[in-house]
Amino acid sequence: MSDTPGNPTVDPNSQNTETPGNPSAVFVADASYVEAYDRVLHEEPPMEDVELPPSLRISAKIERPELQPPTSPVEPVIDEDARFEANKFRLRYIGICFMLQFLAYFTMQSLATSLFPDYGAISVAAIYFGYASSCLVGPMIVQKFGERLTLTIASSIYATWIASALLGMPAVMIFFAACLGLAGGPLWIAQGVYVSGLAQGRSVGRYNGYFLAVSFIADIAGPIISGLIFGGKQTETRAKLVLATMALIGYIASAMMWFIKPVDPPITAPGSPAPSPSSSSGTSMADIIPRFKLMMKIAMDRRMMYVNLYTVSFGVSLAWAWGWLPTLVPLPMIPWYLLCYGVTVYLAAWGSGPIYDKRGWFPLLGSNLILAAIAYVVTPVAHTRGTLWPLIISFGCFGAIEAIGTNLIQSTIMKNFDQESVGNALGVYRFLSGLSTGVTMLSGLSYAPLMLIAFTLLVVAAPLLAYNQISYDNEKEQQRIE
Repeated sequence: MSDTPGNPTVDPNSQNTETPGNPSAVFVADASYVEAYDRVLHEEPPMEDVELPPSLRISAKIERPELQPPTSPVEPVIDEDARFEANKFRLRYIGICFMLQFLAYFTMQSLATSLFPDYGAISVAAIYFGYASSCLVGPMIVQKFGERLTLTIASSIYATWIASALLGMPAVMIFFAACLGLAGGPLWIAQGVYVSGLAQGRSVGRYNGYFLAVSFIADIAGPIISGLIFGGKQTETRAKLVLATMALIGYIASAMMWFIKPVDPPITAPGSPAPSPSSSSGTSMADIIPRFKLMMKIAMDRRMMYVNLYTVSFGVSLAWAWGWLPTLVPLPMIPWYLLCYGVTVYLAAWGSGPIYDKRGWFPLLGSNLILAAIAYVVTPVAHTRGTLWPLIISFGCFGAIEAIGTNLIQSTIMKNFDQESVGNALGVYRFLSGLSTGVTMLSGLSYAPLMLIAFTLLVVAAPLLAYNQISYDNEKEQQRIE
């Protein structure tokens, strides 16, 4: 029997002899059959005049399954390092915009109670409660107007609050403080949606960490500026000059927001349906109630519930660090302690992103618990003994806690939710964060009981978040296997 493309070779020693009518038989093709199949399969243009023999089709299906066309779209192979490098300019640019904006804001916030003792604290409280309220409608605003327009308008309101302080009118300053709070929710939700769109669910820790590290430079530069102001003779003329400069920086950052480059379309597998483009024309502000219900549904989603509890504990801890911890330090030294806070928040932002992508959420959650325990032990000891240098450790710990906690929460949300739902999920996170911070600052509790409450909440919330993420990750892995 000759070995030609129309005549298969049959192994005489095989118990099952292949015939075209016996598909269960084991077919053994020689090199000429495989060569013919490969030529038909891969030649460009296709050899339409060559018909593959039925026996050879059976052979290829049994012996060469890797050559069969896939039954479902193949996940595209993506070079994550190359994609991150391509998006690094966008991340750096929006990070610089936020760095400039919050350099101006933090400088103003640190001077508010000192320059305006009668109404500065009320103005800051109005910011936090306005911020919490705006987070409920922030996702709708971002979806309606897009990230770029939302960032531009919202950041200009930040600068306007600083400029309003130059007038020296309490009512005007408090009004614009409330406006700033209302702009804060959409501002941060737009930022989160933008970074999430760049990450596309991949390497979310690295994307968040890079943005936070660039923007947290403001936490270093702000205390230095404030320290120079506190360290010298403070006059009304000098204070107004500083406020005018900060307002100008804020408006420059706002103008820069308009030139943020848009996010590239998501990468999809060949044969997959193209994602529907997001457009503001399909979003109406009249459907606020249904969208609010959707947001509440996401808040009660299992993927979000334990994140919510951790967010509340996180907000209370930061409110204690921002509001009560500085009261233990003499006023002229506060900026330099805040500088310690800024350095650690910057370094932790750089490190926490890659750790999250390589090792997951567990190292970040565990390190935050350890840092909180150190800070909450060192602080009362330093206060009782009347020594100030251990408070440097407390400020440093809380700086790292802010960066690690922010990256942990945002990266977990971006990983657990798709791009259509991530805006609402970030809105829930920002609402609870702002509300818990505002309530804590107005609670009137002394630092000791508030410290105990904050640490207790953190100890309870962290294991619950860990349990939920372990079970959720296991379920996703099981679905992937099936």
